[in-house]
Amino acid sequence: MLLDALLLSIIIGWIRGGSLRRFVNFDLKLPLLFIMAFVLQFLIPQIVAFFKLGEDFLPAVKHGAFFILIFTYVLLIIAVILNRKNKYFLILGLGVFLNFVVIALNGGMPVSLEAVLRFGSPEAALRIKQSFDFIHILMSDGTKLKFLADIIPFPTLLPFGMSLISIGDIFISLGVFLVVQNQMVYVGKRRFEDKKKKPFAKH
Repeated sequence: MLLDALLLSIIIGWIRGGSLRRFVNFDLKLPLLFIMAFVLQFLIPQIVAFFKLGEDFLPAVKHGAFFILIFTYVLLIIAVILNRKNKYFLILGLGVFLNFVVIALNGGMPVSLEAVLRFGSPEAALRIKQSFDFIHILMSDGTKLKFLADIIPFPTLLPFGMSLISIGDIFISLGVFLVVQNQMVYVGKRRFEDKKKKPFAKH
């Protein structure tokens, strides 16, 4: 959903007359924290799949993957705090915090196997069921804060289909969408208007 929000925001920003060139002047503090967090989240299942570790290593790998996942959310929370002067980052930060809480309390992002089978793919359901997903866990009666879990079906642009998202994902995507819109359109528009209103210097 995050990629969808980013792509959609760029397209809408362009339609509204915005420009990606304005990101050159984007006052984003420590962007490397955002990059590291999202890259690590993407790589967690990829790295494990690459090494093809057997089930004997599964408990240790699960613990390691969980701590890496928590670490990525810590990086995101720090990044949001550093950029808190931008009000739209606070929306993004709320989503990060909600996901962080439910993941920390349950050892991963809870997801319903029935919902995955209905809206996802059999392959995704099998990975979660066999604990080879390393980010999601099966929802059970003991799951805490179920309303914050991946329980909301949502259509995806890339690839086309349906996925399950959380309330936190919605806030994160909304925050990303508004940050991009503000930078592409509003910020540049205000700068242009300010230049027009600025009086000529007296010589």
